[in-house]
Amino acid sequence: MPSRIRFGLILTFILIFPVFASALTSNSALPIWSDQIGEYRVLVDCSDDGRYVVAGSDSGMLRMYTDSGKILWTDRVPEKSIMAVAMSGNGESVAAAFFDPLAASQDAGGEILYYKRSGEPLWSYYTGSTVHRIAVDTNGETILASGDSTLYLFDKTGNVRKNLKLNGTAWGIAMSGDGSLGVAGTERLRGEIFVTDTNGTARWSYPTLSGMRAVDISGNGESIAGVDRYHLYWFNKNQTPSWQYNSSPAFRAVAVSSNGEYGAAGSQYYLRFFNRTGSLLWKYEDNGDVGGVALSANGSEIIAGMSGGTILFDRSGAILWKYGNGSMYVAASKDGNYFVSGSSTEINFFNRFGTTKIIKMPVTDTIIDPTAEATSLRPTAKPAPLLGILPVIAICCGAICAFAQRRL
Repeated sequence: MPSRIRFGLILTFILIFPVFASALTSNSALPIWSDQIGEYRVLVDCSDDGRYVVAGSDSGMLRMYTDSGKILWTDRVPEKSIMAVAMSGNGESVAAAFFDPLAASQDAGGEILYYKRSGEPLWSYYTGSTVHRIAVDTNGETILASGDSTLYLFDKTGNVRKNLKLNGTAWGIAMSGDGSLGVAGTERLRGEIFVTDTNGTARWSYPTLSGMRAVDISGNGESIAGVDRYHLYWFNKNQTPSWQYNSSPAFRAVAVSSNGEYGAAGSQYYLRFFNRTGSLLWKYEDNGDVGGVALSANGSEIIAGMSGGTILFDRSGAILWKYGNGSMYVAASKDGNYFVSGSSTEINFFNRFGTTKIIKMPVTDTIIDPTAEATSLRPTAKPAPLLGILPVIAICCGAICAFAQRRL
C-alpha cells in the first residue's frame, strides 16, 4: 500500500475515532422546547397524554403550553409567587397556588386559582395562609390543597366540600387518578400520613417517625407511599403497612406508578427504585439531591430531577438519556412518551428518545422479577444509535483517501 494512502487512513482514524467513540456512549438529550419564566423556581405538571403542559414560577407567571411548545395562555401576577401547580389528567383544567410575599405574615397571603384549559379563571379562593401543595384528579372534579395545618377539598365549581384540620403542615399531598382518595403527609414534632375520601371523610392516619417530606398514591388508590426524613413507607388503601425502608441520608421525593406496581424515592445522593413488595430493584448515585421523581403509568420509565441534571431511566435502571441542567420538579405522561422538568429558571419538554421531535408510539411493557437483587450504583447507559454517524464516517474516509491518491 502506498505510504500516502496509509497516511490518509491513519489520519482518518485519528480524526474520526473520537466521534465514533462518542456515538457509542453518548446519551445526551435535547428538549423539544424550552421556556425561561422564573428566577429561582419553576414548577411543572402535564396531562396524562402529555399533550398539555403547565408551568408556574416564583416570579408570578403561570403559563400553559401544547406539546409542540405553543403558548396557549399566560397569567402574570408580578407581585406574587407561585407555590404549587397541578393539571387534571385530561388536560381540561389547571390549579395554581399563589403566595403574596408582602403579606403581613409569612404564613398569610395564600390564594388558589382554578382555570379552564382556555385560560379563563373559573374561581379563586383566599385561604389566609400559605398554600404549599395542590392536586387535581383526572377529570378535574376534585381539587385538594394544603395550607398551614388545613387540608382543603373543593369541587370543580369552587365549592368547599370540607376543610380538614391536620396535626401539622402538609408538605406533601396527592390524589388518586379516579378521585376516590386523597393523601397528605404532615410535619410537626413528628409526622403523619393522613388519608381521606374526596367528600372529606377521614379514612385513616398513620403516625410516622419524623416529619413527612412527600407522598404519592397510585391511580386506582390501591398503593400509597410516603417519605419522612429517613424512612419510606408503603401501604395499601386500607391502612395495611406493606413494608418500610430505612435510609440515610434524607429523603426528598417519592412517586408511585399509576398501576401501583412500582415506586421510586429520591434522597440526598440517591435515586432508588422498588417494586410494590418492597424489593429494591436498583439505585443510582448522584453528587447532590434527587429532589423530583415521576413514573410512567406502568413504571417502565422513571424521570428524576437532580442537582447534576435531569435523567430518564428505564425500569431496569439503564439510563435512556441525560440533560445537563439540574432540576427539582418533574412530570411524566402516562404512556411514557413525554416528560417535563422545571429548573430554577426554565421549563424543558422532552420525548422518551431525547430528540427534538413529537413522537407518539406504544410502549412495550415488560415485568421485572420481583425477587431481583439491586443493581450497581451506576447503571450502564444505553448506547446511541450508530446509523446516523456511519455515513459521515464513510464519506470522510473516502475524501481523505481520494486526497492522498491525488497527491501521489
